[in-house]
Amino acid sequence: MILVVAGILAWAWLATSLYIANPVVSLSDDWGYLNGGLDKVHSFRDTARWWTGTWCGEVPFWRPLTSYVFWVERLLWPKEFMLPRQIISVSLHLIFVGLGGLLTWRLTGRRWLALLTVWLFAGLRPYPISAFFGNLLPVGDVLSDPKNIPDPVVGIAIMASLLLLIRGRWIASLAAAMISVGFKELGFTTWPLALVALAWMNRKQITGLDYLIVSFKKNRLPVAVWSIALAGMVLVHFLAVGYGYNCGSNRAWFWRAAVYFGGPPGAELVLRNVMPVFVASLLFASMVSLRRMNFIIKALALMASFGLGVLLDSLLQRVSLEVSLVRVLSYSLELKTILICLFCLLIAWEARHDWQTIALGMSLCFFAALPSWMVAQAREHTQYVATFFMELAVAAALCRAGSAGRPVRHKERQ
Repeated sequence: MILVVAGILAWAWLATSLYIANPVVSLSDDWGYLNGGLDKVHSFRDTARWWTGTWCGEVPFWRPLTSYVFWVERLLWPKEFMLPRQIISVSLHLIFVGLGGLLTWRLTGRRWLALLTVWLFAGLRPYPISAFFGNLLPVGDVLSDPKNIPDPVVGIAIMASLLLLIRGRWIASLAAAMISVGFKELGFTTWPLALVALAWMNRKQITGLDYLIVSFKKNRLPVAVWSIALAGMVLVHFLAVGYGYNCGSNRAWFWRAAVYFGGPPGAELVLRNVMPVFVASLLFASMVSLRRMNFIIKALALMASFGLGVLLDSLLQRVSLEVSLVRVLSYSLELKTILICLFCLLIAWEARHDWQTIALGMSLCFFAALPSWMVAQAREHTQYVATFFMELAVAAALCRAGSAGRPVRHKERQ
């Protein structure tokens, strides 16, 4: 726990230290839009426009509660003074991480899983470990600029709503869900996320359609109130800004989703870099199918896998076998990618033994990531909340892989 907390705080400190060195920055891009909207507010009465139209920026977003956050910061500090804004953003990020870890613990009851999830999501990791788990793109993007504060605040509201819901406090949970929508459009995902959390908490009792019907009738009042609240928030959002801001075409949403959910192998396939995935798949098949064979057979299978990879690379790149051999076996070229893809395949193979927890994490991730595919201009920070749930699935797979070689007790065999 000390190591995990130290890793998370180290990343937070690095994000803050950048603004300690340069506390005053020149404003441009998004800050220009935000300050342009804030310049029109001269009293508290002027903030009423945020509830019926565009927020404090000039783009059609409906984020009244986030607008108040920017407005208060503007009242407290000069608009070029970013250090206190960054401290607030980092602090909110740490609160989100804490609530996410608590939610993971409450849902699964597994301490190691909660610790590993928050570390994968927000912990500073040394190379080469970071090469196997990405570069903290959503967290890094959020903490790179205080303007991204909508993501941690909406994440806090979503986590609070789910925590309250699994404790049976559905009225307070609904209030937190509605508050989350006021911070950012991502708050609408709280409703499907709540269904996933409830299904997980009652997974042992769900035996069929009859149980769902009985449960629906028993809880028809909370269901009705939650549904009415959702419809009301959608209506308010639509009347205020309509669909919302979308910059250009969104035809690449499928490929962006494939890269996000497919991990390193999926990203390489989307980028049409087939050879590393092909070699990793051959190595994976050899290791799994021949795991009970002797060392000589395993070694021959691994050499054959690399040989086929060299041949494929030679054909795809239209170079000699010697050049392809160097490419495949050089760590700085293709070998690193092959090892990362192989690692991901092996972890996914072990994850089948804990498929329920994996399904929980990926289901939560899927719904939380939906808004990031609905618009073309979405950047990494829009997947801030979704990536936490994805790391839950990855952490479950790693925990399973870490215990794969553990001796089986006699009672467990029975």
